[in-house]
Order: sequence, then structure tokens, then C-alpha cells
Amino acid sequence: MARKRKAGDGTVRQRKDGRWEGRVVIGYDDNGYPKTKNVLAKTKKECVEKLQKLKEECGGLKRQMFLQPQCPES
Repeated sequence: MARKRKAGDGTVRQRKDGRWEGRVVIGYDDNGYPKTKNVLAKTKKECVEKLQKLKEECGGLKRQMFLQPQCPES
């Protein structure tokens, strides 16, 4: 059984093509729908590291829950 990640940590999953995808909510739009960013990597460890870096760049979910995200657009 897989372990549950803490709230705000994002999601890490393995895609059908073998790569790992990390996804995190960076904020919410005007209608209340979540805005997400994702990262891709060859290994789970790399994916978790990239996801952590993305969260640091975006300022984390808890601080920006109801504010506009300050994450760089890519």
C-alpha cells in the first residue's frame, strides 16, 4: 500500500511511458478552480527534488491559498 503524502506536498506518480510526474497546486483562479504546475523526471527521487524546488519558487500552497500565485510562468 502506498503512503499518503502530507497536505500541500503535491502528487507524485509514474506515467505509462515510465517517467515520473510531480504535480502541485500553486493557487486558485477567480472561479475557485485549482491552478497546477507539474514537473517530469526519469526517477522518483529526481521528481521529488524538482517538485520541492518548484514549491519553493512558487512560495508554497498554504501561504498563497487565496492569493494570486507569484510563480514564474513557463
